Amino acid sequence: MDELFQYYISIGDITEALHLYSRGMREYCSQFKHIIQMWINWMEASIWVGEWQRVDTIAAQAERSMKEAEEAESQAGSTAAARTRPVIFGVSSSSTTNRAAVTKCTRLLISSGRAKLDAACGLSKLQSGRYKQAADRFLKVDLDFLDMPWLFSASDMAVYCTLCAIASYDRSELKKKVIHDGNCRKFLESEPKLVELLQCIIKSQFGRALDILKEMKDRFLLDPYLSSHVDPLYAVIRERALLQYLEPFASADLNAMANVFRTDLKSLEGELVALCEQGQLSARIDAVGATIRMILTDEREENYKKIIDGCDDMIERCEAAILRAVMQQLGFAITASDMSSTPTRQKVSVQNMMRVLRGRAVPPLPQGAPTAPSASTNAAAPAANAAPAPPVPASANNVPAAPAAENPPSASAAPASGSQQLQIPSEADSSEGSDDPKEPDLN
Repeated sequence: MDELFQYYISIGDITEALHLYSRGMREYCSQFKHIIQMWINWMEASIWVGEWQRVDTIAAQAERSMKEAEEAESQAGSTAAARTRPVIFGVSSSSTTNRAAVTKCTRLLISSGRAKLDAACGLSKLQSGRYKQAADRFLKVDLDFLDMPWLFSASDMAVYCTLCAIASYDRSELKKKVIHDGNCRKFLESEPKLVELLQCIIKSQFGRALDILKEMKDRFLLDPYLSSHVDPLYAVIRERALLQYLEPFASADLNAMANVFRTDLKSLEGELVALCEQGQLSARIDAVGATIRMILTDEREENYKKIIDGCDDMIERCEAAILRAVMQQLGFAITASDMSSTPTRQKVSVQNMMRVLRGRAVPPLPQGAPTAPSASTNAAAPAANAAPAPPVPASANNVPAAPAAENPPSASAAPASGSQQLQIPSEADSSEGSDDPKEPDLN
């Protein structure tokens, strides 16, 4: 089947070659090397036809197959290493040599397939206008395992990667991922103009960079994969250059800026107005004085807002922790039957709990929980703690406290009247379990 596919490709009948896969060529592939080669051939034919959506689908399946092949290869290598016996008298068995050769071929096939997969995915991202993702994919391609010329040459690869990187990366990313990357330097060696272009962008020499782009534009328009994206890429690169030029200035002269960007004053004003309308630039243009002034944002206001938001978040966390502690102390619990499946009711329940914490309401105590002390007991507690009172003879006003009720109040009992704050009984205020009134401390 693979030979038949290659035959259709050689005679230029790509449509018939694609029909082989639609007829179930996947069923004839039983080994990983056949599966990987099948995905690569299918991607090549789809790229030649221009079916980029199918390329994305095939790339995802090919990525999964390569991961499975790598896992199987690593397991096979570890098993073979465990079964290998030490060589006696310097003589090695032929099976060990054959196994090593097969392992090397499999790894080479996987590396070559991954390089072609990254290149094909980069082309697919480029065609869909996702230039940053395309640059990331192109930078992953290892030229040592990519058979050149394939769908494109090494110089074409350098052009795609450079233009997509300039259109999407900032200055630090260009230095780190492109200029100082050893893999990218391999295919940039054959394109000194592109290296100069990258250096000019990094050094903010935008006039020279635009001149280089103008010189190479005719060549880019002849590329079958890049021709339809030359104008959008040039527009994005020019916008990023304008923003990067104005970044360090509070005000700039439009005449000098027009000279740098190889345009007239009126056209430059139109470009700057378009950037302001898009929200990429915050500035005011003085058409009479031919200047542009940047609108500086007040960083103090933003910092104050961040501090206030942080304080609000901390208050909410503290209130939640205190509420949880109070609920644990009161033995209060919410079961699954008490909560509704609708999120609105759950939100209202949480808000009611927060009102309880802030003293806006008193929740009913659960069954078995101690009752809150009365207002007269709370009023007498500070006086007792302040100074010991002398013994008072028994009278009608000095009645011993009633013993605790044997039957605890139900969960639906109403809270104590006259109390608007959440009262937590303490050992000093509670008289539960004792029939005798407390004697005042005479000492």
